[in-house]
Amino acid sequence: MFEIIKTRLNAANHTPAVRRVLGRLTVLGLTVLLLSYLEFRFASVGVSGPDDAAKPSELVVERGYGLKQVIELASPSAWSPSILNWFWARLHLVSRSIKAGVYPLERGLSLKRLLDRMAADQGKRLEWQVLEGQSLEQARRNLSALPYLRHESAAWSDEQLRTKLMERMPEPYKLGFLEGMLFPDKYRFVPGMSDLELLTQACQRQAKLLQAIWGQRPKDFPLSSP
Repeated sequence: MFEIIKTRLNAANHTPAVRRVLGRLTVLGLTVLLLSYLEFRFASVGVSGPDDAAKPSELVVERGYGLKQVIELASPSAWSPSILNWFWARLHLVSRSIKAGVYPLERGLSLKRLLDRMAADQGKRLEWQVLEGQSLEQARRNLSALPYLRHESAAWSDEQLRTKLMERMPEPYKLGFLEGMLFPDKYRFVPGMSDLELLTQACQRQAKLLQAIWGQRPKDFPLSSP
């Protein structure tokens, strides 16, 4: 009986100390959260001084990158754990999603502002342009010089390219040849896309136009196929 009373008295004596420890831990945790949010809200992810000249001047976000991966790329020197930056980013974006692209990192740019730009798709505009009257060789050469693309077809012959594009063309479109089969226009792309995707878009648009014109031919038209 005396042992039970003694144990309860000792526990009561330790209660204030436990409460003090818990209180200090709570204050510490709240301080960490506050500092982490301030870093997310105000700290620069771009060039902030002469010592940062070696930092990349742009952030390349490839298609398929997740928010956590983008945050780690944008702020590799952040003292906050990436999970906290992800938490603040998720709260800030709400239902918005970030877009793949190339985003300049100028001096003073915060992670919060960078995410706003990504959600609004305000990165560099990346385009491949097919000009009217341009040859297939010229179009392919221009395509192979573009940065940020996956150049799958650069080393292929025209016939190899035609075969691959045939596999991607929906029925009833067929490609008997490629010369003149790229619709002249500007084709936007994002980092991580394949050059085949752009070539397929251009071929499909030209084939669709050709089919539409072919469908309006006179009944006595001498050719049997486009």
